[in-house]
Amino acid sequence: MKISIDIDDSAKGKEIVSRLRQGFNFVEIDNEFVRVDNFQLDIPKHVDFPKDYPNCCDFHKKMIEGATNWYRRFPHCCDYHKKIGNKSWFSKDDYINLPHESVGKLVYMNAFMAESFDKEDWFEKITEYIEYVILSFGNPPLGLTIFIRGLNQLLSIDGLITYNMSDDQKLELLIWLEKSEVKENINLNQLYLVFQKWIQSFPDLPVFNQLKNNFRTTLPMDLVLYDQQYNRYTGITKSRVKNELELIEVLVHQTKLLLSKINFRKIVAAQNIDKSQIEYDLIVAKHSVTQKALLSDYDNHEEEYMNILKKWLDNEAALFQSLSNLSHQNEVSSKLKLISGKQDQFDLAITELKDGTSKVITIVDKLTKKQKKYHDELISEIERLEEGSPLIKDISQNIEDLKSIAIKGSQSDADLDTFLSDGDISAKHKFKFIIPLLIFRYEAEIELGAKQKLPKSWKDFKRIFIKD
Repeated sequence: MKISIDIDDSAKGKEIVSRLRQGFNFVEIDNEFVRVDNFQLDIPKHVDFPKDYPNCCDFHKKMIEGATNWYRRFPHCCDYHKKIGNKSWFSKDDYINLPHESVGKLVYMNAFMAESFDKEDWFEKITEYIEYVILSFGNPPLGLTIFIRGLNQLLSIDGLITYNMSDDQKLELLIWLEKSEVKENINLNQLYLVFQKWIQSFPDLPVFNQLKNNFRTTLPMDLVLYDQQYNRYTGITKSRVKNELELIEVLVHQTKLLLSKINFRKIVAAQNIDKSQIEYDLIVAKHSVTQKALLSDYDNHEEEYMNILKKWLDNEAALFQSLSNLSHQNEVSSKLKLISGKQDQFDLAITELKDGTSKVITIVDKLTKKQKKYHDELISEIERLEEGSPLIKDISQNIEDLKSIAIKGSQSDADLDTFLSDGDISAKHKFKFIIPLLIFRYEAEIELGAKQKLPKSWKDFKRIFIKD
């Protein structure tokens, strides 16, 4: 199948070049400038032209007569064909067999339907074969109207189909034929603008940067095209192009799908981004989207994905505000716990100190009581001592010894007595004595003040402990 572009209109050629220079992503070439050669169909199985065809029946006879009459007037039958007649490549003699070929393809079509109507995939098989027949007419599809008109009559007039195809099957095929004849004028450049408008609606946040960079100045065809369909007879895969409204519906769905896959909190945590910076960015992003919705020309359908985007940003901003508050609360709580822990340690130390102090006081109290007891026992023992007892003698001897060494250079007892009796002389005296008690002994040192006199006798020594 040969395809060629034949732009013999200088004005049209200049228009195409101008649009390319203006930056249009797509340039449309009118169907009238595209030429595709026609071709012969593969003959279906069991096809059998009726005897005396086309004079075998009124249907075939009238189809041939109508096609022949049309060919006589062609290409001056209508404005469309007149333009074709003016093409440099056109020669009417090339289409001399067109009437019989067009009706003959109708015979092939009828034979194919007879083979396929009772199959499970009958609808797909028959519609794909119809497309195959249509393609065989090439472009411009001269004679195609003869075939389509005959097929409509074959399916709608009772008795023309002699096999058991149901009325529901015929109706379904007629509806498909009617829809296939409607050609929607779709402008790819307009679809490109619709898509770019959607891309630019996303704010400048890190999670959207890759999306915006990848699809800037492009139009993903998988969003524009419907699911591809392969034709087993033509060997061609085709797909219908969405119109603007259908594309916007897809973009609304894509917005929801895209946002649902974004775990904003996880991304921020992984990249160790400052939460305060993210909160700031979200505020700016919300303002950006709101401004675009306010100042740009979004239609009612486009506003749907804008509203989704705004609500998503609101939710994310609220989330990060809550997380920020929670983080602050946790930080305060952690510090309070730290303080509380130290307070507990302090309280424990105070308690231990109190316990220790209490024990010390108890011990001191016990020692004081024992000291008093020992003191009382000592006084009692001293009171019981009599003149002439061995202990008294020892004490008296100690006193005499002290007298003998108290003042270096003293020559007489009289001088010593005078020295010891002199109240103006300041001296400190200390002596140690040991008193045996019942089961232990009392050992003590006695220190006299500077003005106190050293005891001269047992009576003086006794007055140290017992006042008169």
